[in-house]
Amino acid sequence: KQMLVEVFKQHNEELLKRIGKGITKRSVDKYELSRKKLAYFILHQYNIKDIALNDIKYNFITQFETYLLSNCGYKINTSAKYLLQLKHIVTLAFNNGWIRTDPFKNFNLRFEKVDRGYLTQEELNKIMQKQFAIQRIGQVRDIFVFSCFTGLAYIDVKNLTEKDIKISFDEKLWIM
Repeated sequence: KQMLVEVFKQHNEELLKRIGKGITKRSVDKYELSRKKLAYFILHQYNIKDIALNDIKYNFITQFETYLLSNCGYKINTSAKYLLQLKHIVTLAFNNGWIRTDPFKNFNLRFEKVDRGYLTQEELNKIMQKQFAIQRIGQVRDIFVFSCFTGLAYIDVKNLTEKDIKISFDEKLWIM
């Protein structure tokens, strides 16, 4: 019989092979952290190291959510991200015929809207004008400001190359 943590581990090993081919190391790390949290939960809740996929029911999911919110002290969105990764593994098991019913069928993943705020032009100007004694810190500032103006995430800026900058319709340089 198929075991949940073991299937999760196999999934993560497959992801490792795909790093650089549509998968990032960070994504693999997140899945691995989810697997570990799940293993801790199973040990804490059931005093066993793994659980059969067929034993996963709706109640298991709600207990895991409660564990994440109460024992781990996570907020709703962080808990939902862990549950989303568990759902991915459960869907994989369902699609492979390892389980007959989807325990997530009637479970609603909840996310709260979060106002992340934004920097005012005045705050951004202060950051841009700040001088640092350490050159590396100045470079971090420049990358941050660049991200603010372009909307690019850090990882996208990190991966940016000259090939990504092209002359566009208006004869100006654009990030493509």
